[in-house]
Amino acid sequence: MLITVFSEFNENNLTLYRFVVSPMTHIRKFGVYIKRLNLFKVADQRTENDIKFQNISTRVYLILLTGMFILNIEESLLILMFTFCSPIE
Repeated sequence: MLITVFSEFNENNLTLYRFVVSPMTHIRKFGVYIKRLNLFKVADQRTENDIKFQNISTRVYLILLTGMFILNIEESLLILMFTFCSPIE
């Protein structure tokens, strides 16, 4: 009985701790995840140089994809701005 109560107490504290973690911890974890991410894995190309090239390709792809989304959002906002701010004739 005492062991069950103690384990429940520890699980509740652990759950509470997960919600109190600072935003910097989440940013660091995301950075580690991005560093380990490899979207271009090839089963027969597993040398150190191949893995480095695959990781670089992944990072370049993600940077270009993010840039495309940012430019697309910016373009949409500009279109909306000119649509709503144009003088009515």
